[in-house]
Amino acid sequence: MSMLDGVSQCWPIAHDCHIWWEAWSAIGALAAVLTGITAIGVAWVGIGVTSASAYAVWRLGIAANRASQEATRIAGVQAERTSYKEDTEQLLVLVQVAPELVNVRIKVERILAGLNHDSLGGMAFATDKEYRDAFLAAAEKLSLPILGEITGRLHYVDRPTAARMLRIKGVVETVQADCRILNGQESEEELLHFHRTVFVTLRLAVADLTAVCGECEKAMARLQLVNH
Repeated sequence: MSMLDGVSQCWPIAHDCHIWWEAWSAIGALAAVLTGITAIGVAWVGIGVTSASAYAVWRLGIAANRASQEATRIAGVQAERTSYKEDTEQLLVLVQVAPELVNVRIKVERILAGLNHDSLGGMAFATDKEYRDAFLAAAEKLSLPILGEITGRLHYVDRPTAARMLRIKGVVETVQADCRILNGQESEEELLHFHRTVFVTLRLAVADLTAVCGECEKAMARLQLVNH
C-alpha cells in the first residue's frame, strides 16, 4: 500500500470516496517543518561561509601587514647601505685627490707671489722677458691628472665642493691655454692686461683650492688618516 493509499481510501478518486483530511493536514505540517529545517540549515551554511570569508580576509590582512612591514624594513636597510656607500665614495674621492690639490695650491701661491713682487709685478711682467718666461714655465707645470680622472665620480661629493674642484680644473686649463697664445709680439698694454687677468683668475683658484683642501682634511680626519 502506498502513502497515497494511506491518506485516501480510494484511488483514483470517485464520488463515494472519503478523503482523510486530517492525514493531509499532517503531511502539510510535516512539509512545513522540513522546509523550516532546510531553511535553518541553509542559513547556518550561509553563516559558516560568511565566517570563513571574514576569517580569510583577516588572515590576508595580517599577511599583507607583515609583508608591508618587511618591505619597509628592507627599504630602510637598502637606504642605509646606499647612504653609507655614497658617504664612503665621497671620503675616498677627497682622500685620493688631496695630495695633488695641496701640491697645486703651493705652486699657484708661489706664482701669485711672483706676479705681485714688490707691487710691480705687472710692469715687470710686461717689460722683463726673463721674468715673464719664468711665470710661463711655472704655469705650464701645473697639472691635475688625478682630478681629471675622478671627474666622473664628483657626483658623490657635495655640490659646492665638487663645483670648486671643477672650477680649479677649468682655471688651470684656461691660464695654460692663454699662456701658450703669447708669442712675444704683444704690446706692453696687452701684457699688462694679461697679467691682471691671470692674477685675478689664479687668486680665485687659490680660494677654491683652500676650501677644497679643507674638505680633504676633514675626510682624512674621519678616516683617521691625519698624521700627528
